[in-house]
Amino acid sequence: MHALSDFADAAAQIVGALDRADFFKVLGENLQQLFNLDNFIVFYFEQDCAAQLVHTNLDADELLRQMSPYVSGLYLLDPFFIQSNSIQTTELLNLDEIEPEGFRESEFYKSYYKFIDIVTELRFVIKMADGRWLHIFMEREAGKGTYSLDELSRLKSLEKFIDSVVSRHWTWRRIGESLMQSEKTPLGFGLRSVIGQIRGKTLTNREIDIVELIIKGHSSKSIADLLKISTGTVTNHKRNIHNKLKIQSQAQLFHYLLQDLFALGVKPR
Repeated sequence: MHALSDFADAAAQIVGALDRADFFKVLGENLQQLFNLDNFIVFYFEQDCAAQLVHTNLDADELLRQMSPYVSGLYLLDPFFIQSNSIQTTELLNLDEIEPEGFRESEFYKSYYKFIDIVTELRFVIKMADGRWLHIFMEREAGKGTYSLDELSRLKSLEKFIDSVVSRHWTWRRIGESLMQSEKTPLGFGLRSVIGQIRGKTLTNREIDIVELIIKGHSSKSIADLLKISTGTVTNHKRNIHNKLKIQSQAQLFHYLLQDLFALGVKPR
């Protein structure tokens, strides 16, 4: 009964803020109280545009400085964003469950996850329209431990509630037609087109497939399964890519990809 009473109090506050500019602040504060969160961040994503920060309980300027490459296009490699494309309604996603095999050995993870002092990342992903999503980041920093099965179950049970209140608030603010539209910045590049001309070299379509899956964190076995080819064929493609680009490691591949992205306006942190 105590947990139900706590949720009822939180829900009343959240619903009461539906038509107020501080809605996401109220939502974040209540979720922090209920689930012992540290970082609460809300980003708006629109296909082929830079991500936009909607709200955070952190220093917004510092957060945007740290996440500049991510905001400017590297979010395309984020397992959460990749999963967004298959979501039809609001869903709670857990990095531990959606990351591809080999993700934690990838250069993307080493560069943009490993050094963030968090132990668990969950997100509510809300599909606002085709090609438009809101991601509600819920993070715990080191020292607090991961979410328990009971906490994950209770958060999962909030999917419909989160979908309802966020959608209602979004409609009230008409953000899709006003703020988000006025501030959106086109990416100015497609990930595959950048890969296809990395280091000024021209890769074949199959080589682009391989590189794209590598930088998204897939292992050779995972790549083989997705492309329905053998691991030996994947190895041969990797060897040809390394020879063509004159590189010797995945780290170098990621370095040159970032270098080319920076040339297109993605700023290093």
